[in-house]
Amino acid sequence: MRKMFRVDVLMFLAGLFIILCTLHSSAGAQVVGATVSGKLEDSSGGVIVGAKVTLTNISQGVARSLATNRSGEYSAPNLVPGPYEIHVEANGFRTELRKGVSLSVGEQSTINFTLQVASADQTVVVEDTGSSVELGNSAISTVVEGSTIRELPLNGRDWTQIATLQPGTASVRSQPAAGNPSSRGNRGFGQQLTIAGSRPQLNSYRLDGINVNDYANSTPGSTAGLTLGADAIGEFSIISSNYSASYGLSAGAVINAITRAGTNQIHGSVYEFVRNNVFDSRNYFDQSKLPLHRNQFGATAGGPIVKNRTFLFGNYEGFRNVSSSTSVANVPTVQARTGALVTAAPVTVDASIKPYLPLWALPNGIITGDTGQYVFPAKQVTPENFFTVRGDQIFSAKDSLYVTYLWDKGSTVQPDVVNVNQQQSTTKRQMLSISENHVFSNSFYNSFRMGANYETASSLVKIPGANPLGSDASLGPAPGLSAPLISVTSLTGFTGGVIGGSSVHYGFSTPQFTDDAFLIKGKHSLKFGFLYQRIYSNMTFSNYNYGNFSFTSLPNFLTNKPSTGTVTTTNPVPINLRQNVFGAYGEDTWRVTRNLNVTVGLRYEPASVLTAENGRLANIRDLTSTTQFLGDPLFQNPTRKNFSPRVGFSYSPDFSHGKTNISGGYGIFDVLPLTWEFNLQLGQQAPYQINLSSSTLPSGSANPFPTTAWNYIRNGAGTAKPTVAYIQYNPPRNYMQQYNLALQQELPAKMSFKVGYVGSHGVHQGLTTSDANVPQPVVNTPGSLVFPCGTATVVNISCLASSNATKKPNQAFGTIYGSGWFSDSSYSGLLVELKQRIGKSLQWQGSFTWQKSVDGSSSITSGTPYSNSVNGFLFHQLRGVSDFNIPLVFVANAVWTSPDLIKSHNFASYLVNGWQIGGIYQISSGSPFTVVIGGDTLGLGNSSPLDFPDRVTGTGCSGGNPVNKGNWAKYINQSCFAVPVNTTGIAGTRFGNEQRNSVSGPSFNELDFSLVKNFALTRIREGSAFQFRAEAFNLPNHPNLAPPLSNNSLTLSGSAFTTASSFGQITSTAGSSRQLQLAAKLLF
Repeated sequence: MRKMFRVDVLMFLAGLFIILCTLHSSAGAQVVGATVSGKLEDSSGGVIVGAKVTLTNISQGVARSLATNRSGEYSAPNLVPGPYEIHVEANGFRTELRKGVSLSVGEQSTINFTLQVASADQTVVVEDTGSSVELGNSAISTVVEGSTIRELPLNGRDWTQIATLQPGTASVRSQPAAGNPSSRGNRGFGQQLTIAGSRPQLNSYRLDGINVNDYANSTPGSTAGLTLGADAIGEFSIISSNYSASYGLSAGAVINAITRAGTNQIHGSVYEFVRNNVFDSRNYFDQSKLPLHRNQFGATAGGPIVKNRTFLFGNYEGFRNVSSSTSVANVPTVQARTGALVTAAPVTVDASIKPYLPLWALPNGIITGDTGQYVFPAKQVTPENFFTVRGDQIFSAKDSLYVTYLWDKGSTVQPDVVNVNQQQSTTKRQMLSISENHVFSNSFYNSFRMGANYETASSLVKIPGANPLGSDASLGPAPGLSAPLISVTSLTGFTGGVIGGSSVHYGFSTPQFTDDAFLIKGKHSLKFGFLYQRIYSNMTFSNYNYGNFSFTSLPNFLTNKPSTGTVTTTNPVPINLRQNVFGAYGEDTWRVTRNLNVTVGLRYEPASVLTAENGRLANIRDLTSTTQFLGDPLFQNPTRKNFSPRVGFSYSPDFSHGKTNISGGYGIFDVLPLTWEFNLQLGQQAPYQINLSSSTLPSGSANPFPTTAWNYIRNGAGTAKPTVAYIQYNPPRNYMQQYNLALQQELPAKMSFKVGYVGSHGVHQGLTTSDANVPQPVVNTPGSLVFPCGTATVVNISCLASSNATKKPNQAFGTIYGSGWFSDSSYSGLLVELKQRIGKSLQWQGSFTWQKSVDGSSSITSGTPYSNSVNGFLFHQLRGVSDFNIPLVFVANAVWTSPDLIKSHNFASYLVNGWQIGGIYQISSGSPFTVVIGGDTLGLGNSSPLDFPDRVTGTGCSGGNPVNKGNWAKYINQSCFAVPVNTTGIAGTRFGNEQRNSVSGPSFNELDFSLVKNFALTRIREGSAFQFRAEAFNLPNHPNLAPPLSNNSLTLSGSAFTTASSFGQITSTAGSSRQLQLAAKLLF
């Protein structure tokens, strides 16, 4: 272990030495600025050497001057995005001033000049109309201006939603709802996106150059499920495929945003957005409109502290949301609570059980047998405060510095599933970015950045709620504890009292250092750079100190006959993970000809194997090992040879005059084994957390519940074995191969068309299961999976779950949280974009995506990261379309501003002028899901068993379509599924041949619309206005229904499936009903 440590240290020091050496010659990485390059020629095509090119940022008055080289070329990298003028002068030629040049974040712009011989001392002024074709860039990317973010109707004003307007991008609608703390809290609260088929956790979110991914490597966001700060974003870009070698820590897409900066003009806004259920329509499944009160308010201000030198910009946004959703719990009827059962013989209710019955409210809905529905509005309260501040300091034309600080804090409180306690989730985010840029010469530039991303989050923290029994200490199994968790078949489970239950706390911070440099040598634009990031990932999981008890029926509960019980016997132990990431790269963009650029880059990015404070790591290293290996190393380091080549080209044919561009590229992008992949495995396993359980508990009136059972388990009578983690000890290198080919064409009227093919192939992708300790199949081929039976010689239908207990591969341990790099993936997508911008009056865009993402598993952080995920096997890929695959997506958006028809400032002008409309329309395929067989039909003997049926065609399944379109009560066609029959001749139970995610949910169709009236306040100040906005989300009130994920389970009875009335029934929506929002803004 010491030798491995020395090797890692030597590797790091050697790499750091190389980087420090390159800082004195050339370096470069992950810059957020724009690059302008081009060539100067005379009218005969001869190059102009030594011409002076000056680029001036109009907003801040900052100018950068440089001279053309021996090839007549110039290049100005890392320019602050914004409006520019380019002034070109050369002896013997007319001076040219190019106005109206707009540079965006990460843009690589090619602007060539043809100068005319001077006949007199004169300057030619040219207004740049802005090419709609991006020349010189081989990546698939799109830039979105901040004004677009602020003008389009965005539900929740989440600026990351704008990414979904771009081809290849879709929201993951199967992500657990933000109001579901047990699932969302461990997977990240922000809205996840899949871009060009990538796993959402592989995307990289950067704000002013700092990586701001959260502790789950997901979208930064709050407990509201939103990413606030739309008014603070200057612009951002989405780089979908084959990006520069300067980008690291990512194998998916890069979402690169920059904050707004102060300018020489004081500018800002004051605003408030209001929503109320009075304006909204009833949700499709609600009986009436539920309360909703939302206020989003804030202010921005920016301007000069010292003109042309020092600038400041700040933004504050407050979010207050009180909403409700309909929640339904199954509870005992009044008669059942007395023992007078309808579906079973009457019983005498045990005296120790009676105090726990009031944990379930009386039914107020439909009654079926001994249970009824308790329907209640689940009130959710979410306050949040967000602010950013940015300062820019221009020391000289060669030196500049900017600093950005972000602070965001939010919380959500909502009732548990039976409305006893409240559950609280909280998030707090901070970000700091400090960037210094220096121009050493006309050909050498450097940008150094340091900063940090910091976040704390908690989930499932219980506080007293509507039912005081939730905090009643007399119901606890021991002093100082509340009532235990109680699961009863046919009832909605009680999730436990306030003291002694489950909760999770995260603390995550990532100090970061990067340096990027640019060296211009003739036709070559060289970039070199490095990155260093330290990861601090702290987590504390609390489980059930007061116990978790299960009853197989309502009669057994009433008579105190628990079937199983689990007690956590240890106090919460913090697991504090540490890791280092190092990256270095070199890249050359070679301007082969005037219209052909070739980019070649190489990135090296290793990471240390994660460690833990006090050595609190454990791994069994082999699935059959009977010994836990404690401490370092958790696994062997697979990243030492992470050399990633990336190549691309961009070509604009001469005949097109810059209106046609063909680009393509290929690259390798490493997926580093970082802390976020192992949170759930390492945070709640032995020996740092001990869970004891028993399936032979004392029962009856002589053994009062729950004290007797709780003591019985804690005193050593527990028969269960400890929960441990298995992480593949010798992992292979995990990486993505990305490739693309694209065509851009400028059409008449400044319309642009882009079409491209994007593909990727994931090698050795991560796969996680909630329990890897299941019987190994006796037949394991790509087309057949047969599990053993404990007693029968030939079994065609199913085994008893208990019969396979002795066939589990590891008899020393119980549940094994398992993960390894056993999966792969492939993606192909056709991306089409058509857009147009006509001055300041109209901009519109249409995007279409036809895509397919296939993998062996989409589970990377847990067995079920999404609502439609299935908990698979380590030993067998369940190959199918990815959980986040949306095959067809069309999105259109537009903003139109009416012209000023009345020029004079009178009452009529206030009525007629200043109107604006905007809209977003989206139609897409539904989310995929899988039909499963309920129960443990394979005898896996774990808490999350899995079995698939067979897919069949023919009678009752016309055309093989497994859904009944338009029939929401029976969306799934049960005739398309059959009980698997084992015909292999080997004793066992066959896993069905249904392909994972082979069924598609209902399509999604939504139109969001805004109507805006601007009242000019020119008498107060030029450019000032008062704005009134009315926005409608889902204007047609189209019911976008979710897949029937709670009713997708078939029930096996003997040798056939039973026909359950609820099977295939859709009970929830994937979007909101029509919601209206009103807003007022003061702009200055």
